[in-house]
Amino acid sequence: LLLSCAVMASPALLGVLPASAGPTSGVEEFCQAVADASILLNKAPDEDASTRKQERFAAKVERLVSQAEQNAPPELASQVSTAATALRELLETGEHPTEDPAAQAASTAVHGYVFANCGYQAVDVTGLEYEFQGIPDTLEAGITIFRFTNTGAEVHELAIGRLKGDNSAEDVAEGSPEEAEENLKFVAHGLVPPGQTRFVAAKLKAGDYAALCFIPVG
Repeated sequence: LLLSCAVMASPALLGVLPASAGPTSGVEEFCQAVADASILLNKAPDEDASTRKQERFAAKVERLVSQAEQNAPPELASQVSTAATALRELLETGEHPTEDPAAQAASTAVHGYVFANCGYQAVDVTGLEYEFQGIPDTLEAGITIFRFTNTGAEVHELAIGRLKGDNSAEDVAEGSPEEAEENLKFVAHGLVPPGQTRFVAAKLKAGDYAALCFIPVG
C-alpha cells in the first residue's frame, strides 16, 4: 500500500503514561463541551446503523453543542454559533459544509481557543509527504488536542489508534486500512488539505499508539 504519510518517527510508538493533574480553566464547562464533542464525533455511528442509534448519537452531540454555546467566552460567541450551526447541519444532512469558509474559520477559531487556553495536553503536529513531525514518544493519559498542520503538497490525514495485542506500528502501516481497523482501536482522525490546519482531539489511555495516514499517493 502506498502511503502519503508514514508511521510517526522512530520508535513509531506513542507511549501514554498515567494521567497527571493539569491546570484549570476559567471556562471549564465550555472547554469540556468542545473537547467532549470533538472526541464523540470520532465515534460517529456507521451509515447503516439503526435510526435509534443515530438519533441517540445526535442527541448527545446536541447537548454538548448547546453547553458550548451557553458557556462560550464573549469574544468567541459569534464563532461558536457559526461552528455550532455547521455541526448541526452535518448531523441533519450527513454532509459537512466544508465549502463554507466562514464555517471552517469559525471551527478553527473555536478549537484553536481550546488548544491554547483550556489546559489540555496540546501537541503541534506537522504532516508532509511521508512523515509526521512533532509527535513526542510519550504523552500523559487524558484529553489531548493535536494541532495538525499540513505543509505538504497533498492532502494528509492524522489517524491515531491504540495498538491491539502484539502488533507494532510498522506491522499496521504495512497492511491495508481494513487490516489496520482490526489491529488498532482508532481514537481520533483529522483530514487536512495542503497549507491548512485542523484540530484533532483524543482521550488517551495508558498504552501504545500509532499515528498513520492511509491516503494513497496522488
